[in-house]
Amino acid sequence: MIRLGRRLAIDLPRLGTPVLEPGWYAYCGSAHGPGGIRARVLRHMRKDKKVRWHVDRLTIAAREVRAATFLDRSECDLVARLLEAGFTVPVAGFGSTDCENCPAHLLRRPQIG
Repeated sequence: MIRLGRRLAIDLPRLGTPVLEPGWYAYCGSAHGPGGIRARVLRHMRKDKKVRWHVDRLTIAAREVRAATFLDRSECDLVARLLEAGFTVPVAGFGSTDCENCPAHLLRRPQIG
């Protein structure tokens, strides 16, 4: 979960320069690379990193970053469940350029209250 405290314009190759509004976002990703889940989550929590993935632009600018792991589900399963729960797609294709199933792997949490 990524909380943006202000509007954020992000320059994304192939996706343009969308502007994300303040609020909570869910990024659903996998961790199949070296170091597995622990390494990936720790990387997302750091502010001092080289921008490598789309989500890095958000985590660097975020007011708050939280993580939850689901060992028995894929990121696509999580995206589907969050969409059913009312989350929306703020930028089509964000984080899912290699996915044939999901409209995006970044979702925006509905406003509460």
